[in-house]
Amino acid sequence: MLFGLVQGEMDCRMDTYGGRERIEFSWEGQDEMDFASGRGWGVIEDGELCGRIFIHQGDDSLFRARRSRKGRSHE
Repeated sequence: MLFGLVQGEMDCRMDTYGGRERIEFSWEGQDEMDFASGRGWGVIEDGELCGRIFIHQGDDSLFRARRSRKGRSHE
């Protein structure tokens, strides 16, 4: 994942919450070049992933993500 100055790798699991499927994840990486980690969740709404991300001992934020129209090459 990459947004702003935060980047990291995610470990994701599907779960059911309140009768809806959602993805729950933990992550670790960097925030402004310092080690960072956290957790979060998301649900698909109108073709977008909407949820909340948490930085351990830091901020949390709602997010809305959509798939890039550009193809992404895999290494």
